Amino acid sequence: MLGFTSFTSMLDRVAETYSDTIRLLKLLYTYFTNIASADLLKLTQHLIQESTIRHGSVKGYKHKISIIRHKHGPLFIVRVGTYSDLYNIAREEQYELERWFLPLVQGTFIDVGAYIGKYTVFACRSGKVDRLIAIEPIPLNFVVLRANVKLNLCEEKAILINRAVDSVSGSKYIYVPVTMHGASLSRASLTKYGSERYIKLRVQVEPLDMIIQRLGVEYINFLKIDIEGYVLKALPGLVETLKRTKYLMIELLGREISAHRTLKQLGFKLLDRHGHNYLYIKET
Repeated sequence: MLGFTSFTSMLDRVAETYSDTIRLLKLLYTYFTNIASADLLKLTQHLIQESTIRHGSVKGYKHKISIIRHKHGPLFIVRVGTYSDLYNIAREEQYELERWFLPLVQGTFIDVGAYIGKYTVFACRSGKVDRLIAIEPIPLNFVVLRANVKLNLCEEKAILINRAVDSVSGSKYIYVPVTMHGASLSRASLTKYGSERYIKLRVQVEPLDMIIQRLGVEYINFLKIDIEGYVLKALPGLVETLKRTKYLMIELLGREISAHRTLKQLGFKLLDRHGHNYLYIKET
């Protein structure tokens, strides 16, 4: 196996040679699949000080890969140049995490729209989850998701799936909003909304019902769905999964609140709401 010193030297050369963030993260991904857990922690600590690359689309923009510790303990690799990563881990949905998720998650947990693995890692670290499935469509996010799962020693418990959920199987474009701060990788959606500029990427799609059937999932203690405005279109491929679910945490944007009627018909009762996020429990 490539030694730590040799790898970091190579990493420095890559950082000087390439301006594409994806190439560096693909290199990290390849290495993470073969590196021992202790070496991975050492490597990520080294990345805080040593690893920077230039963003390809904005001259002079430094895109650092770093590691942060959440106030509740887990470590996360983040792309410092993307505000989304830091906000997602450090600030976003603290109410939901502390009042809904941590007290209730156990057994089988499915994370739809896992991004870089915040809920996935917390589920693993809770000690109450024995089966964990994380689904994330954006390849660049998926690389960081896998790294964070490895960093927190969750590989044996987690199944990671690189695709989006939809009502059909195949491939579609997913749209990543572009703001003055760069690509908003946490807000990518299979549908366009607003008047923002977008980068479009082709991703694989599949109904969640087909995924859980293939994996032999019979009961889901906690299901989290965050698919950025695509709930109504994906809903026909979610019904069988919802029938097997006890707790549901779901983001509903705008007209998606109409999904409440379907959830009620499936036996769900609304327990709490915070912003666009809703917590349901299956009564029947």
